[in-house]
Amino acid sequence: VPGPSCVESVITAVDGNLWKLNRYYDADSRTDEQAWELHDLSADPGERENRYQQPNTPGETLEDLLAQERVLKRLTPLATS
Repeated sequence: VPGPSCVESVITAVDGNLWKLNRYYDADSRTDEQAWELHDLSADPGERENRYQQPNTPGETLEDLLAQERVLKRLTPLATS
């Protein structure tokens, strides 16, 4: 069974640590199935521990940042006349 085929990521510093959030999804699927990974790159540079489900992480902050970046990156240029 193939897994999600697309990924969106954001990396940012929060409280002195570098964090990375990945959202995996299938753009061709009719379902909203997705998978998330959250990594503390300062403590775990090899990304071995997915901290997405753990408490006291900046997951929500990074999800908000990812949503903002998604909007910014998909803007259509204004027409010039």
